[in-house]
Amino acid sequence: MEFLTGHDGLAIISTVTLAFSLLTYILLDGTDLGVGIWLGVTPQAADRHRLALSILPIWDANETWLVLLLGGMLALFPAAYSAFFTAMLVPSLVMAMALVLRGAAVEFRQVSRRPWLCDAAIFAGSLIAAFFQGILFGSVIQGIPGGAAPPETLLWCTPFTLFSGGLLVAVYLLMGAGWLIWRMAGELSRQYRQRAAWLGGLTLLLCAIFLTWMIHLNAHNAARWHDTPVWVTFVLLLAVLTGIFYRVLPHHLTLLPLMTLLLAVTLVFLAIALTLFPYVLPPDLTLFNSAAPPATQGFVLVGYVLVIPFTLFYNTYVFSVFRGKIHRQSATVKN
Repeated sequence: MEFLTGHDGLAIISTVTLAFSLLTYILLDGTDLGVGIWLGVTPQAADRHRLALSILPIWDANETWLVLLLGGMLALFPAAYSAFFTAMLVPSLVMAMALVLRGAAVEFRQVSRRPWLCDAAIFAGSLIAAFFQGILFGSVIQGIPGGAAPPETLLWCTPFTLFSGGLLVAVYLLMGAGWLIWRMAGELSRQYRQRAAWLGGLTLLLCAIFLTWMIHLNAHNAARWHDTPVWVTFVLLLAVLTGIFYRVLPHHLTLLPLMTLLLAVTLVFLAIALTLFPYVLPPDLTLFNSAAPPATQGFVLVGYVLVIPFTLFYNTYVFSVFRGKIHRQSATVKN
């Protein structure tokens, strides 16, 4: 008990809390962004309208997790927050503006006389946000030497971070396809089953390349994978989830493909987190030397204990209310 209330114990709890917020954001808003990207390559106005309706009630609640993540990072790990956003100012601003564009377009689409313009904005905002989130995620894994770097160093623009951006776009597209398999009715659901089938194989290949690249980025990552037998379990679990996904995909179990995808993303996220531990921003900032004082961590974590259950309840409530299939006949389309 004394360890949990000390600096190191609170730092671990703070890290787990922020990791949970990040993972929840990726699973929820990542799916929305994937739908937004699919919307841009859907030719029929009626189908685009159905896609937009599927994310209209939930997109803003899903972004709450990003707010919790950023606010918590500032309060709990101020040194890492400062170092990261100093070096990542440009991609962070681009991502934020893309999210604003996506959100405004989703809301104004219902009253716009030219919904196709909003559709284009949703597509552009979703694609740019997804790509730059991948760049930021890759930058965390790649690290910031010395714990600080000015924005003009372009540490975010490397082959690894750009590949990370492309990978996250593919992951979001796949989760978006899983969402649309569940929410759409009729022919549109069947189309996304077909798209998920080939996209799943491509994403798995990209993920394998990414993990291999990540392992060989530095000696710490390589040692974590080569010396720990838990990674054999990770590979086996990922193979099992892949098999389940392709087993249930052709059938009428519309929710299972999405749930399998979310579990697979969670598994990969945990593997990356365990690879980085104890670093929050390699190669210098760990969760122990960048954490706020224990009094600050305790105060902020009490707030998280109060806020997270309400946020989860609201997300669950919205999903339960709007869980039905969206039929073409039930959607009013503006041309």
